[in-house]
Amino acid sequence: WSKWTPTVWERVLAGDTNPQLKVLASRQLALINTTDIAAKVLAYVCRSGGSFDSFDSLGKPGHAEVLSNLAEIDPRLVVDCVSKALSQVEDLTSVDGKLRRYLVLALRKVAFYPNTFIEGASIILRFALSENDGSGQLSTGFFGAGLFEDIFPAFLGNTAADGNSRLSFLDKAADTDDLAQRLLIVQALLAGAKTGSFRRLIGDETHGSRPALISWHPTWQEFNTYVEECVNRLIDFALGDDEAAAAALAGLGDAINGLILSGFINLAEKAICQLSGKPDYWPEAVNSLGRILAYHGDGISPDVAARVNVLEARLRPNTIPSRVQAVITNPPLDCPLPLRVAYEAQHQRPTESVRELTAELVKQPAVLSAVLSTISHGRQEMAFVFGKNLAELVDSPSEWLTPIVRAALEAPASQRNLDLLAGFATGLNEFYPDAVDEFKGLVVRSPELAPAFPLICSQIGIAASDIPLAIRALEEGILPANSLRHWYFGAKLADMPASAVAPLFDAMLEHSVEAFTLAVELIGSYCYHEPWQIDDIKPQIIRLAQNATRWNFSPNHQIVDHHFRQVMDLMLSKGRQDPDARATVLALTKALTDMGGLSVERFNDGWFVKPVLPTLLSDYPELSWPLIGQAVISDHKSAFLLKLMLQEPTPFEPSGQPPILSLPEDALFAWCHAYPDSAPAFAASVLPILTGKRDDGTDPSLHPVMSRLIDEFGDRDDVLKEIANSICPFGGSGSMSTADEVYSAPLAKLSNHQIPAVRRWATSAVRQLDAAAVRSHDSIKSQETGKG
Repeated sequence: WSKWTPTVWERVLAGDTNPQLKVLASRQLALINTTDIAAKVLAYVCRSGGSFDSFDSLGKPGHAEVLSNLAEIDPRLVVDCVSKALSQVEDLTSVDGKLRRYLVLALRKVAFYPNTFIEGASIILRFALSENDGSGQLSTGFFGAGLFEDIFPAFLGNTAADGNSRLSFLDKAADTDDLAQRLLIVQALLAGAKTGSFRRLIGDETHGSRPALISWHPTWQEFNTYVEECVNRLIDFALGDDEAAAAALAGLGDAINGLILSGFINLAEKAICQLSGKPDYWPEAVNSLGRILAYHGDGISPDVAARVNVLEARLRPNTIPSRVQAVITNPPLDCPLPLRVAYEAQHQRPTESVRELTAELVKQPAVLSAVLSTISHGRQEMAFVFGKNLAELVDSPSEWLTPIVRAALEAPASQRNLDLLAGFATGLNEFYPDAVDEFKGLVVRSPELAPAFPLICSQIGIAASDIPLAIRALEEGILPANSLRHWYFGAKLADMPASAVAPLFDAMLEHSVEAFTLAVELIGSYCYHEPWQIDDIKPQIIRLAQNATRWNFSPNHQIVDHHFRQVMDLMLSKGRQDPDARATVLALTKALTDMGGLSVERFNDGWFVKPVLPTLLSDYPELSWPLIGQAVISDHKSAFLLKLMLQEPTPFEPSGQPPILSLPEDALFAWCHAYPDSAPAFAASVLPILTGKRDDGTDPSLHPVMSRLIDEFGDRDDVLKEIANSICPFGGSGSMSTADEVYSAPLAKLSNHQIPAVRRWATSAVRQLDAAAVRSHDSIKSQETGKG
């Protein structure tokens, strides 16, 4: 660097060269950040009019990552560059991809340094605001509110700046009318008010060869002052009347538990005294106090326990609206009962409270009428229980059905809650079953009320006549498919005859992805209790197999995966002599080979057909493999997706047998010989290379099926190339010495193979593995020495 001219510095770090070379050069320069030459180079390339002086220049390949590395030399110069460049951009949502990623990494380093904390945190705040979706909802991801919040905890915050600097910054940022920014400041203050569970990701504190920066570690007095100041500011926020005030109120209520248990009882009392009159009911604070009384009563002093009881009494609701909130809308999660009280008693109290409130409201018809509208809006935890009790306690329950329906219809569609209606109809069934049966028919034909139909049926018992109503409403778009989930819980359909449920399964399997996945669960539940019932719904099982790849399914559907495999295992266990089992195999295989619009991500995420593959290949190879094999050789996309299905998860440490090994070996090799131009290479890409270490401690050896493939097709370059790709897929991490240890010995034995091409390939592969292992070892030693 000293011998180069400034022009060379700029060409090396910002020229039209390979972006990776620029990044590597900047990384090396950061490692000598304590030298004068590093400072001179940075001052030159970050000068006004230099290569990093505009937003367009930052967007060039590699420039943002270079700047992130240079931030370890002088955070001030780098943040000035970034600030000037971003001042040209009004909307930071346009800053995306790698540019956004590396600018944020640079700013995290800048904010960690106390002298540039304000500048770094200010731009991080801008990035966090740009993650806002416009509705006040803030992203908590890597670039969102979570990144900004992580700066402000008292311990392990992502900055060395002290509490005064942080509070000064937050006070200035809070002076705004922008709701999204106010919400972010509230979240930052809540992070500052935390009293435990501190953690952070390391990395931002490392600045080249200087000693790593240390996150602010306050004394206990500083800690107490910082937490108190954060809480005071949250109280001020909570006294407002916007969404930021609501967020501060909810967050403070959740924090009261930690404050009291950490010795801040005075601060908790201050918050409750100033805020308890603001909301009719403060569920978060009530839950916090309930947790202390329920689970920590023996761990706090009698004085603190007495003060907590006083606070709990202060927050206890004493008006009808507040009691509705406390008993029906958002009842306490933890009742303040001692731990010795039985679980049933602890969870019985909310139900008893609902009945007590219902009995009181029944005596006040005018008040009850007003309450119906409230309970038909938004989330209401105990609305169903309230509705059921109401039907039991009013003198003329049929007279209240119309007001309840009206309250539901008057609620906005996005906020409509039908639990009250469903609960009331359930309770009404005890007195007027014929009327309720007629009412169900009206409900299921109403687009507004139809979602209540499955819940009502599940509570009073599903009748055979209910299923045609549900099918018609589903097909007409009146009944949301997911509302039928009420028929899954408790296996509500298990006792019904197949003739009744089969039409429902048919309709759901053809309707939509939501209906299909729920149908899998319903069919699985139906067969779980009485496996013999599968004989009565074989056509539906075949249709299930036919539609297995019709839609892109959400990942991690573990329950759906379980039920699908359970149903298919039951069907395929009938053996190849059963015509319906054979039809299911053909349907599944056709679904596999007809990819349609199925996404690669869904296959790679453990698509639920994969566990059935071993059975298809081992028990029904003559039906399944001709179709799969043909798809592999005729369509590149199908071949790639089927490769993901058939191979083992990782190339290094096999975790069980890959599905391809379930196919009879002779069938696999007959296919390879029938299609030598493509089949052997595909087999090489999915077969395991090694047997893996055995329990007796012997070293891994070449897998016998792979050995046979090399013996019969080792003269093909594409086969050897696929094996090489499996050994070094260029997608892993860690030392190459691991690959050398695992593969060198088995491959070395091939150096005497009868096929010359195999001998040359094996010798070269071992040489490359050894060389890569040496380079990896030297690199690790160099890094360790540099860190030392």
